[in-house]
Amino acid sequence: MALQHDTGSLPSPFVIRRAVPRDLPSLRDMQRRSIRELSLGFYDLHQVEAFLFYVGTVEESILHERNYFVGEVGGWIAGSGGWSLNVPPYFDGASKVPAVVREPYIPRVRSLFVHPDWARRGVARRLMEVTETSIRANGHFEVALDATLPGVPLYEALGYRSVMPVQVRLPDGTELKFHHMRKLLPRHAGVAANDSGTWQIGA
Repeated sequence: MALQHDTGSLPSPFVIRRAVPRDLPSLRDMQRRSIRELSLGFYDLHQVEAFLFYVGTVEESILHERNYFVGEVGGWIAGSGGWSLNVPPYFDGASKVPAVVREPYIPRVRSLFVHPDWARRGVARRLMEVTETSIRANGHFEVALDATLPGVPLYEALGYRSVMPVQVRLPDGTELKFHHMRKLLPRHAGVAANDSGTWQIGA
């Protein structure tokens, strides 16, 4: 899920690297702030807090898959995102989720968030570029994602198309609308990592 349409200029220097478990406290702090600040106007306060409680922030298991990335500006986390082949666990406790949304074994963009101070400056686009390159490098050429309403314009600008809008009912009865989206990836190479596994842009 994503939380902001990203249109502006990228901060400099901007480094993307693979996330590691020790990043989790900082990642979760950033993501909670992102959800609370960038969702306003799209969801009410009750929906935002229900999202945090039942859906939450990035799962530690995704970091162990080594397909989750951190974008840093001066050593501070400006955003994060990645992908997984596993179906998000928050669907297990939700109702009204169509079968196509639960489809396993298709790469799915997960937990794309941008710190509010860096929103609309190109951070999410760069994280998506690296994420899609990683997906292609692993032999996959179709990708799915579940976009919260603030993220839909960004994903549409990146070539994703809504398969269907979905109204999910969380265990406490709170309903959240999002869009299940898909994209076919080109088979050409994308951004390449250097030997240390980092991507430096704008230095």
